Amino acid sequence: TTAGGAFQSAPFETVATFPSTAPTENIIQAPDGAIYVTGIDDKVIWKVAGGRVDRFASFPSMAAVLGIALSGNSIAVTTWERRWAGPAVDFSDLGPHVVVLDKSGTVTATIAGQKGSAYNGIASAGNGALLVADTNTPTLWKVDVAQGRIDPWLKDPLLGGPGPRGPGGANGIKVRNGWVYVSVGGRRTI
Repeated sequence: TTAGGAFQSAPFETVATFPSTAPTENIIQAPDGAIYVTGIDDKVIWKVAGGRVDRFASFPSMAAVLGIALSGNSIAVTTWERRWAGPAVDFSDLGPHVVVLDKSGTVTATIAGQKGSAYNGIASAGNGALLVADTNTPTLWKVDVAQGRIDPWLKDPLLGGPGPRGPGGANGIKVRNGWVYVSVGGRRTI
C-alpha cells in the first residue's frame, strides 16, 4: 500500500536465524513451503522448514555457493571452486560449476563450467533446462542436466560489466511467462 506516495510494508517478522556469521546469498521456496538459502562463504544450502534451520547440503571442496533454483524435483546451485576475494582478485578461472541435488540433499550431478566464467544467478527455464547468469563474461548459459552440458545461450555486451572484462556483469536471473530478466550489477540495470 502507499500513503502519500511512500510504500508502507507489513510488520517485519524474522522467520529464521542462521547459525553462522557468514553472509547468505540467494533464496528459493519449494512447493511444500520449505525455504532454501545459499550460504556463500559457508559453502552450504540452509533449509528452513517447520520453524527449524538445518544444513541441507555442504560443499567443502568449493569456495562459494551462490545461486539456487528449483528444477522439477531437484535443486540446482552455482558454485566456484576457487576463492575470489583478496587484494589481487582473479576472476580468470574460478572453477564454476552447476551442482544438482535431489530432495534429500544428495548430489546427483556436477557439471563443470567454462573457464573464465563466474556463474552467479540460476533459474529454471522449463523442460529441464536451467539458465545461468555469468558475472564475468557477457553470457547467459543454458544447462542441460540430462546431457551434462553447459552451452552459451545468449551473448550480448549489455550483459557484461562496464569495464572491458571482469566482474560487474550479469548477476541475478529470473524466467517468468517466457521472459528472461537479468540484473547486471556493474551497470545497475535489468
